[in-house]
Amino acid sequence: DFERHASSNTGVLCGGSKHLIAIDVDVTRPVASKELLALGLETLGDAPRRVGKAPKFLLVYRASEPMRKLKSLIFKIDNEDCAVEILAEGQQFIAAGTHPGTCEPYIWPDDHLTDYPIDDLTHVTPEQVHDFLRQANRVLSKYGQAKGKSSSKYAHKPQTFDHMLNNNAALISEITSNIAWHDPML
Repeated sequence: DFERHASSNTGVLCGGSKHLIAIDVDVTRPVASKELLALGLETLGDAPRRVGKAPKFLLVYRASEPMRKLKSLIFKIDNEDCAVEILAEGQQFIAAGTHPGTCEPYIWPDDHLTDYPIDDLTHVTPEQVHDFLRQANRVLSKYGQAKGKSSSKYAHKPQTFDHMLNNNAALISEITSNIAWHDPML
């Protein structure tokens, strides 16, 4: 029903059989954002880049295996909460439409996501993603102070995916142990 929803944004679901992931960099200080962009492209490889509210950005990749959402520590930079999230299985991002904060369209300053067949997106391993998050925490720590208690010993430990779908006891244990991967929607 396109006509009824023509003014709506278009979302892309992560995960699935192609293991689509997105690196969402919510960092408002331009120099830190630029450093994280360079780090991402160097560590993970080339990727389509989306911008909604600059200097924040998002990069799109394919993982070599299923992954869950991951998040860096949250840093207070220029009175803003800044972090890097890995959007993975079950998460989504806006690919086209209007950013709610700027009321401007989302842009793809280089190649648009639709220019890439999904099989042509750069493949990354969970180890590369975890390495990127560790380095992102170091970059962010140069610009601000980490908020709250650190759960980074869990957030960057490679985790298996198989129990996520089938073992509720393990999920409950991880959530109540303050392991950082879980989504508040759970």
